[in-house]
Amino acid sequence: METVMMHEIGHVLWHWLAHSSYAVAVMYRSVVARKRKVELGNDDIEVGVAVLERKRREKR
Repeated sequence: METVMMHEIGHVLWHWLAHSSYAVAVMYRSVVARKRKVELGNDDIEVGVAVLERKRREKR
């Protein structure tokens, strides 16, 4: 349940962030039963930062 919630919160907080192509990322398109992912990985963080930077540039 935590993994799914973390993933869905990623969509909300990062303005509908897309799915990751990395299986270890919280934002990967599917979950594995009994595999807990609640810590952001490098891919999750890099995409989040890119989204924020793009939003900042759009406001200029």
